[in-house]
Amino acid sequence: MTDTATRAPRFQTPQTPRRSLLLLTLLAGLTGCVVDAPPPPLAVVQPDYRYLTKLRLNVATLSIDDSWTPRADTGVHVESLSPVQPVDALRRMGQDRLVAQGTSGQARFVIIDASILQTRDRLDGSFAVRLEVGTSGGTQSGFAEARVVRVRTLTGDEADGGRAAAYELTRRMMDDMNVEFEFQVRHSLGDYLLASGENGAAVAPPAPVQSQDLGTPGGPTPLTSASPSVQQPGVPQPGLQQPSVQQPGVQQSPPRFLQPPAYPPQPAYPPQPAYPPQPAYPQPPSYYPQ
Repeated sequence: MTDTATRAPRFQTPQTPRRSLLLLTLLAGLTGCVVDAPPPPLAVVQPDYRYLTKLRLNVATLSIDDSWTPRADTGVHVESLSPVQPVDALRRMGQDRLVAQGTSGQARFVIIDASILQTRDRLDGSFAVRLEVGTSGGTQSGFAEARVVRVRTLTGDEADGGRAAAYELTRRMMDDMNVEFEFQVRHSLGDYLLASGENGAAVAPPAPVQSQDLGTPGGPTPLTSASPSVQQPGVPQPGLQQPSVQQPGVQQSPPRFLQPPAYPPQPAYPPQPAYPPQPAYPQPPSYYPQ
């Protein structure tokens, strides 16, 4: 009888194949190459135009109309890309630079356009504002309008999707708008501007010009205002020339004219000194016979 040897089962420790580990390492490396680094933070400065010249208006009230909204039929609006919205920058310009320092009348600052449109690989900016002045009842008596445009080309390496480009375009256009707006206001609404004193306060308009009547020769010279005065009939007023009335049958003498002032006599200059007579030179001899 043959004994059959009983073999014990063999147990193996499960191990990860080396090929799988190598494949996982390669996939991790490729995944790290695909993910791009985040763009650097954009340095944003909020608009502030208080350092520029104040435009002091001779009106009592000032209002700002910033109700402009983008229109869908004008193109692809991308104003939202800019960290500083164009309409906010234009409103800040009106608040910082316009001052109402009059006693009557009103002014209205209106934002007409604050759009940035994207066309293929470029940004087209268009800003426009309007300043209207009028009476307290609402009757418009003058206006000034300023408009600026700029183009910003987009490059292929715009990592933030055009955010920095839109902000740069807005900032540059606001520099242009501040110059153009002040020029148009001074050109079209110069009569409504008040001069500024040393401390920044408004200077009152100059007083009316006065005129001086010469009066009668030898008499006092009264100072009268340039505004017309009301003359009562039959009552003479000082400083005003009364019209002459021609009496019937009486011949009036011609008016006397003022004689020009007598100038002082000119000083008598000393006579010129008498020069001594020139000496008589002898006659040259005659070489020809007589």
